Amino acid sequence: MLIEVIMRILWINPIGTHEFDQQIIAHLSDYKRSDTLLDIVSFENSLPKNLEYHSYEVLVGPFILRAIRKASVEHYDAAIVGCFYDVILHAAREISGKMMVIGPCQASVVTAANLGNSFSVLVGRRKWIPKMKRNILEYGYGGFLTSLREVNLSVDDFDNNYELTYSKLLEQSRLAIEQDKAEVIILGCTAADKYYRDLQKELPVPLLDSEVTALKFAEFCADLAISCGVLPSRLFGSEPPPFLDLDNFLKA
Repeated sequence: MLIEVIMRILWINPIGTHEFDQQIIAHLSDYKRSDTLLDIVSFENSLPKNLEYHSYEVLVGPFILRAIRKASVEHYDAAIVGCFYDVILHAAREISGKMMVIGPCQASVVTAANLGNSFSVLVGRRKWIPKMKRNILEYGYGGFLTSLREVNLSVDDFDNNYELTYSKLLEQSRLAIEQDKAEVIILGCTAADKYYRDLQKELPVPLLDSEVTALKFAEFCADLAISCGVLPSRLFGSEPPPFLDLDNFLKA
């Protein structure tokens, strides 16, 4: 028997600006289920405006954990850490209680592996490649990865220079298909959401917007919990810390 329940999903935009919140909600609202209630949170202006550097990930880490803990206490069904780096994903999952936590990279590669035999990830800068490649290998999908192709553009370029960014993404997508024999293309930055529809029309293979894919994966996991009672494991490597200690740390 299917259970009809509104599923609550939180999108965590893990940067120090609220500038893109409404853009993200508007984009995802075109794809979310009618029974999904989608909220978004971002952080204070003193934090980095992008996560292109490992040190920036460390700076936003405590704020992500506070948002995860708060969402768990407020009974959200799933939360998405909205960066393709899958920032502190394991730590976030460790403290999420019954709530699912989704990383856009992991959601995208799992989905891509079900759509084709190989995939290529389009990234902004070469700087991003080592971290993303390590994540993909850790997730067990290195055998599907044909390439990580850079367009030599920053997150700011993705946000502010549509024509240039679109042309480079299209060029590298075609090269990934022709030269690397990629059967699926993944947009390896959540800031690439605005290019998804136009690129999709031009490519002969499936294209994954990591933002949309993360949302749909979160809905799937939330539905699995609501309909089947399947919740995150809390034994062995998934054992959470004492929550009294954790809450004291997060208040500091």
